Amino acid sequence: MIATVDNMTENFKIYNKLYFEGRLPLPKFEVMHTYRMSGYFIFDPVKKGRIRHKKIYMTDYFDFTDEMYRNVLVHEMIHYYIAYNKIEDNEDHGVEFMKLAESLNRKYGLSITKIIDASSFKRNEKASKISWFFTKLFGC
Repeated sequence: MIATVDNMTENFKIYNKLYFEGRLPLPKFEVMHTYRMSGYFIFDPVKKGRIRHKKIYMTDYFDFTDEMYRNVLVHEMIHYYIAYNKIEDNEDHGVEFMKLAESLNRKYGLSITKIIDASSFKRNEKASKISWFFTKLFGC
């Protein structure tokens, strides 16, 4: 499965109900054209306990299996859950992140890890050509 804004939106809704009891508001989604990371979550905190400008990115460089796609998106949703619920953690993939990841892994048979080994992922040939261009041009 190649990440698109549409399938990220639809799968977020499904995974939010399944794994997070529907508690996460819908963020914005964006596709990255890189092989350097599979997914990314970003947000801006504001004073009154809310977060704004929440966005989940996934790369279209890979043609993910359904299982790997789910693991990448849910990984980013864990980051979102921690930020949204103002849970303090000692690092990006710290104790709280790992507690939640391990709980979801046990309960639902997921394979959420700190770092994803993408060496066995099938490349999306169209996106990988775009990524090569951006890598050479911008060094990203």
